[in-house]
Amino acid sequence: MACGDFSETFPNSFEKNWEIVTNYRFVVPHGSLKELNLDTIGIEVLNNKVSDSKVPVIVTAASANHFEEVQGLIEMLMTRYKGFKLIFYDIGLESNQVSVIKRHCKCEFRRFPFSKYPEYFRILRNYVWKPLIIQLVLIEYDFVMWMDASVRLNGSPLEELFEEARKTGIKILRGYGLIVKQTHLNTFKALEEKPCMFQGQELQTTWIIVSRTNFTLRAIMKPWVSCALQYGCMAQDNAERLYRGRSTLTKISGLWQTIAANLPQVCSKLAATICCKLAASSEFVCKLVFWQTNCGNFAAKCRTVFGLMHLFCGKLAASLQQTCRKLIIMYIHS
Repeated sequence: MACGDFSETFPNSFEKNWEIVTNYRFVVPHGSLKELNLDTIGIEVLNNKVSDSKVPVIVTAASANHFEEVQGLIEMLMTRYKGFKLIFYDIGLESNQVSVIKRHCKCEFRRFPFSKYPEYFRILRNYVWKPLIIQLVLIEYDFVMWMDASVRLNGSPLEELFEEARKTGIKILRGYGLIVKQTHLNTFKALEEKPCMFQGQELQTTWIIVSRTNFTLRAIMKPWVSCALQYGCMAQDNAERLYRGRSTLTKISGLWQTIAANLPQVCSKLAATICCKLAASSEFVCKLVFWQTNCGNFAAKCRTVFGLMHLFCGKLAASLQQTCRKLIIMYIHS
């Protein structure tokens, strides 16, 4: 959408924006929000619960076509983050896949209750099931970290992210495009918003941490869940066609993340191999030619070479990330 000289902006006031968001009007059965504790009484009940968890419950979901992908996520979590509780939602696995998850995943297995919701919830590419899963878990736990099947963490400590989420109520990743270009016009119509007011960078829900507070329940979860429950707000008639274009972007994004994440490791292995061969051959030549038994200086030089190669690999990975981000942004705006 071309916005031209459009200059209208949101109020520069938290209170005014809070009033706008919490007063969005949705056509949603009251019983649905009540069941999810997102009616007035339900939110009050959740607000009165003790909320002091320092570590979130991890939640993910997968259908049959993402089974291989989610296995990688589960393996990562079981290896690097053993102390976390993991809840897995089945949104369309085959019976043999369910058996594998139940047998090998140290997690709580649940099935998403599709029968309780409209038929369009079964069109997974509408993604209307995601906010409902997060809210279902927030009813039980005050601190939740959602992870798509494709998410991979680099092993860095998460305490700082958890602390930030606790302070603000939410921690979320920035996307690669503008909201106005990435959002269906029907969504703006449902929210009674002007598209060109949303020229900021989009936020992604592939990875999100939510702390259960009055703010997150009323200003984030209630509008998000309500939009999912109103057909034409999140769910669209042509979701499959829209997904194909989005899927291409996701694959490109996933490709550079995978390459950049693995490049230092690959380079390190290569450097280690070269160093080992260099040390072995150098020591052999040293002893053979000079008849010396003390060739430790070669090992020291080898470690220096290894360090330089590792540094080079890190810089190369960072450069690759920046280049790919630029390419993705160009793709979005084309």
